[in-house]
Amino acid sequence: MYSRKKIDSLLAQIETLETAALNLEHNNKELLKHIHPDHLPSARNLLHYLAIRAKDLTLLQEELSELAISSNSHSESYALNNLGKIRYLLCALSGKAPEAGQPYTAIDCNDSNRFMKHNAAELFGKVAFEGQSKIMVTLPAEAAEDYEMAHDMVKAGMHIARINTAHDNKDAWKSMIHNVNRAAKASDKHVKIYMDLEGPKIRTGKIGTQPTGHNNKLKSPFILLHKGDKITLTKAETEGHGGIEKIIPLTSPDVFGHVKPNERVWFDDGKIGGMVTSSGNNEIDVKITTAPEEGFKLKEEKGVNFPDSDLDITALTEEDVDHLEFIVKHADMVGFSFVQRPEDIALLQRHLKELKREDIGIILKIETRKAFEHFPALLFAVMQSKHCGIMIARGDLAVEIGYLRIAEVQEEILWLSEAAHLPVIWATQVLETQIKKGIATRAEISDVVKAVRAECVMLNKGPHILEAIETIKDIDKRMAAHEDKKRKILRSLHVAKEFVE
Repeated sequence: MYSRKKIDSLLAQIETLETAALNLEHNNKELLKHIHPDHLPSARNLLHYLAIRAKDLTLLQEELSELAISSNSHSESYALNNLGKIRYLLCALSGKAPEAGQPYTAIDCNDSNRFMKHNAAELFGKVAFEGQSKIMVTLPAEAAEDYEMAHDMVKAGMHIARINTAHDNKDAWKSMIHNVNRAAKASDKHVKIYMDLEGPKIRTGKIGTQPTGHNNKLKSPFILLHKGDKITLTKAETEGHGGIEKIIPLTSPDVFGHVKPNERVWFDDGKIGGMVTSSGNNEIDVKITTAPEEGFKLKEEKGVNFPDSDLDITALTEEDVDHLEFIVKHADMVGFSFVQRPEDIALLQRHLKELKREDIGIILKIETRKAFEHFPALLFAVMQSKHCGIMIARGDLAVEIGYLRIAEVQEEILWLSEAAHLPVIWATQVLETQIKKGIATRAEISDVVKAVRAECVMLNKGPHILEAIETIKDIDKRMAAHEDKKRKILRSLHVAKEFVE
């Protein structure tokens, strides 16, 4: 049994948290003036949540749980209201009269559920059952010519068709959309269209071809790299080649001049990595530090990540601006790739305003270390638009922050998005083995169980996509009937502390 003194101590801690939450809201009055009216209560709740999670609540969490009082572990979406309820119960235990006041005007659990369901429905469409996760499918190039492929995916349960503007062209995209819309009409369904902007993806440039020695056929060009090899990344428009001096061109000239020695570089989704040894305005020297024992074949057009570097690259390229004119005419949502700063979002919002499509859904793709570090600020920036959501792009994000941290980071993104009542798309490598080979691994099934907590799950293209859609649907229906029983420890969040301080 807790003593009166202990309960009074807990009460004082709760009141301190309430004060911190209200103070952070007060100190950000100017920020709140720019939030879209539909998101204003959510933006206030996000501020409250950030103030609370800037503190280490580990011990407080345990002590409240021991008293069987509602703790803070599931109150992301109604943070201040929950504190008010905890204070009320502690006052009752201590014999004090609970004070009425500001906390009870904050949104409650019912309000937060209503906001989240509304925002998700506006972006992804209405759900067929409580807790349903919508299914987004990346369209292959064949979907432009093969109507039956589009029809089969719609019939199987595709709710959102994804088109990546990094591939194909406007004529192909138009044919894909026509086939999806035709299939949706034939199936009496409504399928949303989502289109990704390519963004400033840094890739390896052209690599010289090499003969196979077998019937004089040419194999896909590559440079074989081993641990300890030294390579030079170049700005020059030249073909990459191996040999004693290994030269690899990069597609983004803006990288050069910003990368520094002792910063990491990863290639091809983190399959091989190195350390920058020297850098200049035209070349970057790298020593390979991570590679398979047998070596790695680095090919052209493979992604390159500089997770430690402060790259001054705009998230909206000239090609993206051109593609926007097509997107606003044909799509329901636009995916903003490699967004890193609130200024990037403001630039996209200005272009959409000029194109008279401020109503289009904006999906922030969180795929860089800087995007995660700035995540609270990005949320407030995108909440200036009426329709918005978040994609956890786990491929590039894992490369940027490290594979050991991705589980922790994706949880934090989910918590902060829930505090803002913004729906989330769980993306990258979901059921990848099943999509490619027809059979899912146990790890992939476990991943889907976590994935269906998000409002939408994204699947990539592959020969067994229909089976993967069925797997998602089956697991989603099973998990929707269960409650989340996980108890969070609630240590302080670094991103919350950074925003508050």
